[in-house]
Amino acid sequence: MSDFGNQVTSLSWWLGVVVVGILINILAAYIKPKFDVFLGYISRSIRDKNEEKRKLWDETVKRLSADYNYRLIFYSKINYDFLECLFFTLVGTAIYVATASLGDVPLDVVYKIVPERHFPIYTCMAYATASLCSVIGVAMYLNINWRSIKLREAERINNENYR
Repeated sequence: MSDFGNQVTSLSWWLGVVVVGILINILAAYIKPKFDVFLGYISRSIRDKNEEKRKLWDETVKRLSADYNYRLIFYSKINYDFLECLFFTLVGTAIYVATASLGDVPLDVVYKIVPERHFPIYTCMAYATASLCSVIGVAMYLNINWRSIKLREAERINNENYR
C-alpha cells in the first residue's frame, strides 16, 4: 500500500480529521452570526447610500426639467469640466510620451538636466504623475457622462411636459 494509504488507515489520521472537523464546525457556529451581522451592516450602509444617490438624482432631474436657466448653467459646467478632463488626459499622455522618449535622447543631455543618481526617481515620479493625471481625466469623464445622462433625462421630461 502506498504511503497515503497507510496514513488514511491509521487511527491518528482519523482522529485528527474528526477533531479538526469538530473544531471547524464549532468555530463556524460562533463566527457565523457575527459575520452575518457585519455583512448586514455593510449591506444596509450600501443600500442607504444608493437611496441617497437616487434621491439626489431625482431632485436634480426635477430641477433641471423645471428651470431653464439652471439647465444652461448645467450645460456650461459640463462643457467646462469636459475641457478640464481633456486637459488632464492630454497632460498625462504628454508626460508619458516625454518620459518614454527620454530613452532616445543622448544620456549626457539628460544628465545635465537630471543627475544620474536621481534619474530613476524622476522617471518613477513622472510616470506616477502621468498615471494620476490620466486617472483624474477618466474619473472626470465618467462624472461628466453621469451628469449628461441626468441632463438628457431632464430634457426628455421637459419635452413630455410641453406636449
